[in-house]
Amino acid sequence: MTSSHGPGPIPTHVLRPGATTSYDAADAATKRAGLGYAILRALGAHERLSPVALATIAKWSADYGASHGGVTPDPMDLRGQDFEQRIGTAWGTDKAARNASCYPGGRGGRPGYAAVFQDVWVARRWPELCQALGAR
Repeated sequence: MTSSHGPGPIPTHVLRPGATTSYDAADAATKRAGLGYAILRALGAHERLSPVALATIAKWSADYGASHGGVTPDPMDLRGQDFEQRIGTAWGTDKAARNASCYPGGRGGRPGYAAVFQDVWVARRWPELCQALGAR
């Protein structure tokens, strides 16, 4: 739900899109974290979120990825790993997020980070997702 003053500012921990020319497909941190999880981190996901917020993000990620070339992961594919840990510092998503914010898009109709950011934070197509991602 938004107030009469609009949806509010984009949280400061959310990364704005970077220059696509700065994206490094060989970045070790991004390879370790996984691009999709690094994108979630760049959008604001982190391991300290509530279980409800994490569940909201995980469901959105699976749905969005399924309809957008797999740009965001389906946490059901984790095979016993914990989603909370997967988006956290243990996997280095905090280090990979900056590179992911420069992702230009790719094969299979995968949108770049700027397009995902636009859908999530500018168009605010999923208010419950913004609320989950915006939590500190």
